[in-house]
Amino acid sequence: MRDDDDDRAETILDRQPAPVNDPVDKLSREEMLKALGSAVDRLAPRQRAAVLLRVQEDMATYDIARVLKCSEATVRVHLHRALATLKKTVEKR
Repeated sequence: MRDDDDDRAETILDRQPAPVNDPVDKLSREEMLKALGSAVDRLAPRQRAAVLLRVQEDMATYDIARVLKCSEATVRVHLHRALATLKKTVEKR
């Protein structure tokens, strides 16, 4: 005996169409990443270092402070200011 509830057990996600790889979206993403990379290059040296150590090296604030030879609070300030600058860059686009 089959229960009709089994047919309704399908979730909304099961009914969603497969994601489409839109070339325009890919191009926009590539342009955004290029602009973001350029913006990172224009950051103040210590801000750039803090961001790269955090994002690329996945370092904790404590470890970044040891590398940059500054306090953790200073690292947090560098990261905060760098992210604010990068956010403005992204918002301009």
